[in-house]
Amino acid sequence: MAVIAMGQEVQLRRRLRGLGYELRPSPVQDPKHPAYRGYMIVDTRQHLVVAGYEPFAFSLDLDGVADWLRTTEMKHTSQNRSNALAGIAVSVALSSPLDEDAVLQHSLISPLSNEVR
Repeated sequence: MAVIAMGQEVQLRRRLRGLGYELRPSPVQDPKHPAYRGYMIVDTRQHLVVAGYEPFAFSLDLDGVADWLRTTEMKHTSQNRSNALAGIAVSVALSSPLDEDAVLQHSLISPLSNEVR
C-alpha cells in the first residue's frame, strides 16, 4: 500500500472513531477478488455495518470511505447546531423570571387543595 494511502487510512480511522464508527478492512487476499483492499464502516454502538456492504461486502475504497465520512460529519454538525440552538432557547426560557401566578394557573394541581383539575 502506498504511503499516502496508509496515511489517509489512519486519518479516516481516527475521524470515524470520533463519531462512533470503525473502519474494517477486507480479509480477502486475492487481488482478483472485487473486495480486495476494500472496506466496511461499522457502527460500534449498534454493531451494524452502515456502509460498504452494497453491491458486495467490503465494497468501499478509501475515496468512498472519505465521501461517506464527509456526508456523515455534515449531518452530525447540523444536528449539533440544532441541539445547541435548542439548548440556548431552553436556557433563555429558564433564566427569565417566573410569574408564579401564571405557573399556578397552568398547573394541573390546584395550589390550595392538591387536587388534580
